[in-house]
Amino acid sequence: MGKLKTFLSEHWQLPIEYFESAVFTTDPSLASRGVEQGITTEFVSIEALFEWQVLTRNLLT
Repeated sequence: MGKLKTFLSEHWQLPIEYFESAVFTTDPSLASRGVEQGITTEFVSIEALFEWQVLTRNLLT
């Protein structure tokens, strides 16, 4: 299991399985590290990320 997936899983308090397809990040360095590890990444604004987190949590609960 990659360090980036583990970090993001712990940081966002979401199961690691959710990071199989893509990672949305507001940190450009994480986005480039994800590419290096074969993880699809998407750089987004912090506002868009917060909105996505709320919508995703609502869908999962």
